[in-house]
Amino acid sequence: MRRSFLAAAALAATSAFSLPAWADKIAVLPFTSPNNVPRPELDEARRWALGAVVKERHTFATDDEMVSAEAAVKDGVADTTQEYRAAGSAVGADWTLTAQVERRDHPPATLPDGSEESGFTTYRVELEAYQLSTGRLESLSREMLAEDAVDDIAEMLALLVRPEGIANADIPWSRTGVRRPKPKPKAPPAPPPVPPPEPEAPPAPRPVYGAGHPVAIGASIGVTNALVRPDNARGPSWAMPIGVAIGYALPESAPGLELRGNLTSQVVGPRALELSAGARYALAPLRGARLFIGPELLVGAHVALGADKVTRFLTHGALFLAYGITENVQAEIAGDLAAALGGAGTLLLGGGTARAVVRF
Repeated sequence: MRRSFLAAAALAATSAFSLPAWADKIAVLPFTSPNNVPRPELDEARRWALGAVVKERHTFATDDEMVSAEAAVKDGVADTTQEYRAAGSAVGADWTLTAQVERRDHPPATLPDGSEESGFTTYRVELEAYQLSTGRLESLSREMLAEDAVDDIAEMLALLVRPEGIANADIPWSRTGVRRPKPKPKAPPAPPPVPPPEPEAPPAPRPVYGAGHPVAIGASIGVTNALVRPDNARGPSWAMPIGVAIGYALPESAPGLELRGNLTSQVVGPRALELSAGARYALAPLRGARLFIGPELLVGAHVALGADKVTRFLTHGALFLAYGITENVQAEIAGDLAAALGGAGTLLLGGGTARAVVRF
């Protein structure tokens, strides 16, 4: 029991010696101004003082307590020792603190070293500290920058709120004068303007088959082989047809569609004529290139001119590739498969065709 009491006493003594010997409670009253400093700036100056109180390890009356302190001041402005005592007693404070604040705006100037100084603002703060136990009232004043105000007021408070007061204290800021604002770092040079990116060229349009030149006339040469023919057929199965083709494209009403007519004669191999008509559909697989591919279907007649003269119904299908060398000249190749029905038996013809075409 005795040991516990001694330990608690030692802890209390240690705590007591760790605090400043003169830690007091200070009621920071509203600040005033002789030259119409706006209320928001006066409130800011009062907050500097509260920060200085904490920096010097004193305590201050809370906002709730200050309602009672300000109510104790009959005319609303504490500016006499009687009002200081009434306000401090209302919150149990050891000291009351108030101040008069003046704002001073300094224009831009050229310094002795030739450098240019931007305009800045300082505040002259005159603090009044009243000690309730002794009735002592003392004041100090100095001019300060807003960014240094808490430290500057704390330095003033250290002299005012101490047992001996100001007495014959040395006032350090009386020798140094007003601090100048720290020069602002020079802004780095602006980077050179970046030119806007070049707009991307729109993709080349796909060409339309026969656009501007719908009429086509061409000459062809090819090779065919009778894949299927009647059992009694004689002679070679290979033939070389030559011929002409005409076409009329519909680029506006039906893009890619072309009406076709075809006349060929087999000049090598079994003699025969083909007379057919139909249509083709051309697709453009590449942008910006006059390259077309697509199917073609013709129907007509296959006329044999040999010993067995017979006319057969013909269906002629092809897969073609056409390239526009110029807008008016076109080269084509095609793979062909045709069926001629009737007579003594069906003919199934397969082969290929090359064609040169002029367009108008």
